Amino acid sequence: MAEEAWPFALGESPFRVRAAAYAELVEFVDSHLSGGFVEALEDVDPAVLACFEELPGADAWLDLTPLVHARRWCARHCGLREEQLGRKLARLRAERQLRTWARWTLRIAPARLLARRMPEVFGLQIDFAQVQALALDDGRVGGRIQGIPACLAEHVVGDACAHAERVLELCAEGSRLRAGAPTVDGSEHGVDLVSVSFELELV
Repeated sequence: MAEEAWPFALGESPFRVRAAAYAELVEFVDSHLSGGFVEALEDVDPAVLACFEELPGADAWLDLTPLVHARRWCARHCGLREEQLGRKLARLRAERQLRTWARWTLRIAPARLLARRMPEVFGLQIDFAQVQALALDDGRVGGRIQGIPACLAEHVVGDACAHAERVLELCAEGSRLRAGAPTVDGSEHGVDLVSVSFELELV
């Protein structure tokens, strides 16, 4: 995420993310660097690293700011662009969620129905964006993701698309996802907010 454009200090951001996002980053870096997550953040403010110690349960809400800083440094140490790291994490999250839901939801609901709900599921991971999904017809789902801080729009939208695309690959092969360009629709907490339209075409 765009660290240099992020205006909030540690503990001051009004935007939050599930603790699962912290854990996913640590797990990925630990599996790709011999020195693990600690090595990737050795040149970062120790206060940022401390935010990743003794993480709470996956559903707890945490400040987004440490993740903004950590993702940039972790991508660099893993030899990836930040958007590449975000896509990998989003795809792994989708696979993990599907493994969990396969034991429950997929027993009583078809995979295609689950794919239609994925935009809403992604929205549950962040508290600063609202996802509105609407069934356009039997084969299409459209909607918007609203309330995204403009300085993070590229990364949030990239993560959301990667998450949805992986679900479609596994649950509704051949389906397509289209996302529009971000449009400014207001401001809050001193930052511009944008929204993005999307459409899922299911087969």
